[in-house]
Amino acid sequence: MMGFASKQEDQKPSLTTSIVIKHGFHKVSLTLLSLLLPLSFLLLARISSPSLSSPSITLCVSYFLLLSLVGFVSLSTLYHALTGRIPHLPLCVSWTILFIFQASVSFGIESSFAAGVRPITAVSTCRVPWIAYSIFFIGLYETMMTWVKALVKPVADDTIFMSSVNDVVLDKVFVGLAYSVLWLKLLKNEMEPLVMAVRKEELVMHGGWNGLLLWLIGYATTIAGLMKIIYGAVWIMEKILFFQCRNAEDDSFLSSNPV
Repeated sequence: MMGFASKQEDQKPSLTTSIVIKHGFHKVSLTLLSLLLPLSFLLLARISSPSLSSPSITLCVSYFLLLSLVGFVSLSTLYHALTGRIPHLPLCVSWTILFIFQASVSFGIESSFAAGVRPITAVSTCRVPWIAYSIFFIGLYETMMTWVKALVKPVADDTIFMSSVNDVVLDKVFVGLAYSVLWLKLLKNEMEPLVMAVRKEELVMHGGWNGLLLWLIGYATTIAGLMKIIYGAVWIMEKILFFQCRNAEDDSFLSSNPV
């Protein structure tokens, strides 16, 4: 009996270490895979810039796949912003979409450098108001969180824990910080083509199906950002009115029941 108890005591540190490693790997995987979506927006913005003259077949295929998948995620985010529901896909479908996303981003970045696509450094910020960038920043964050909840988290949970895991605030903090750093260091100066896509009606009229999808992505991302701002303002107003009503009730109670 004493030997069995000592074995159990020896196994406790190893079990604790295994749990810590699993949770740490889960957070790192969740954060890195969540950044695939902002990177796909970056790749679409670079390919849509005028600096690309003769794209390769690999770049065209990556662009087509990313445009279709990002359009699907953006429309799902718009649906979530309007209804509050997130579409849940079968795990095998989530695995397939995540694999295609990762392969398209990897081959797309490599092919874009080979085709001579350069980062968009000289951005005319006077053409794009700061409020448009702010709304797009929030909308892209909402799109990324929909991407995480609908696709990334189910795959990460099943791979590491073999079951669904409850949402943790710390995971959202890590994802938000990583996205903010990526936006400040890389995305902020290169999102002009997608931010301006909402105002370019010629993309719908003369840009073909890819122009229409690019316009839909920019439009859905902007609307998702606007909806988040509106919901936040309504929530703040509800809290202010709640505290004002509560203070008024307390004052009326004290006035009617003096000590």
